[in-house]
Amino acid sequence: MIRHEETGFREVWYEETMADGLHVILFHKPLFTTTSCLLAAPYGSLDCREETADGTILNFPAGTAHFLEHKLFESDHGDVMADFSRLGANVNAYTSYEETVYYFTTPDPEIRKPLSLLLDFVQKFAVSEASVEKEKGIIQQERSMYLQDADSRLFLETMRSMYRSHPLREDIVGTESSIQAMTRSDLEQAYRLNYHPSRMNLILVTPCDPEAVMTMIRDNQARKTFSPPLSLKRAIEREPETVFRKRSETAMDLSDSRIMKGFRLNPDIADDRLRLETEWAIKMKMDAWFTPQHAAYQTWLDEGRITPYFSYDSEISRDQAMILFSDEGIDPDAFSEFVTQQLRACLKAELSEEALSEMKKRTLGAFLHLFDSPLDLAISVLHGEMNRVSLFEEFQLVESLCPERCQALTQNLDVSRSVLTILKPLRR
Repeated sequence: MIRHEETGFREVWYEETMADGLHVILFHKPLFTTTSCLLAAPYGSLDCREETADGTILNFPAGTAHFLEHKLFESDHGDVMADFSRLGANVNAYTSYEETVYYFTTPDPEIRKPLSLLLDFVQKFAVSEASVEKEKGIIQQERSMYLQDADSRLFLETMRSMYRSHPLREDIVGTESSIQAMTRSDLEQAYRLNYHPSRMNLILVTPCDPEAVMTMIRDNQARKTFSPPLSLKRAIEREPETVFRKRSETAMDLSDSRIMKGFRLNPDIADDRLRLETEWAIKMKMDAWFTPQHAAYQTWLDEGRITPYFSYDSEISRDQAMILFSDEGIDPDAFSEFVTQQLRACLKAELSEEALSEMKKRTLGAFLHLFDSPLDLAISVLHGEMNRVSLFEEFQLVESLCPERCQALTQNLDVSRSVLTILKPLRR
């Protein structure tokens, strides 16, 4: 067990890789009264097509990661959630594009039982064919709910416009046909490949004694056997240079129209730190330009260029890169022209030292709040592991940004590939 200390933050954490490859990170918070623990597999909805070391392509139905998350909560004797409740622990899980995460939170200083339960149910595949068939109806209902949610649908239709074959074209839960086609064999193969301990992270934020907790984990893993891991990587097909469709309109049961303007970027950045630095440079510039920090922001509202519902987001990751703007109840074409013009101006303009300082203070303030929330801290540590840039390295990266560096990273970004998505109210 390796002890780490970040003196500037007065944080202490421990790290150990178990004999079977399970990577454990434990943040010791002796003044906390709550423990949060998560166990994460690097298997999300983007991993429906994987490639082995010998070049073999493995295809899984869309939504396999999410379906698997549902089924692992079934044990040989019943519902795992009920088992956690009896222990006084709150348990849940989520599937994202990049990972599947199972977690619990408990105020009980005795965490051996819920920790063992978490490890045992995630590390055991006990799924019957009959239960798979039963689950299909539940997940179809969940999918229908997402399709009727305006925010989810707006994002989904934008992804369907941006990409021709990328897994982002489909919701995390899958499609109607992929859910219906799911088999126990699909789930078991995906599980055996992607849930090997050597691919997983166990992250704890706890007041409990670190050595005692690590001993629990060592003993738990020593009782189990796993087949040798298989080398895997995500195999996303290369997209054409152009977007799939430039404009789409969908009628929904809405009181007012919803609009999203999306820009598909293609920075193609192999270095993890540089990719994260680029993402933060874009965020800093946009936070200074598309908020009341900008002198013209109130004028944009007064003139109806945007409404109080205006929002924006950006993401630069290994497999997708985009900038998104959304609003409600205004002319779609005028909005499209406005945000395109403003985004180009934003990326080209130099960020002032004063504006950047203000954005950094807000960002770093939010960062510091993470250390007061056990679950938020655990999730942020996980994201650092997934990004291969630790939480503290990211903090230093943001802190070191300067106007010249932001300018160098953003001024030549190509925002020519764009789409416009419109959700229109149904005609009564």
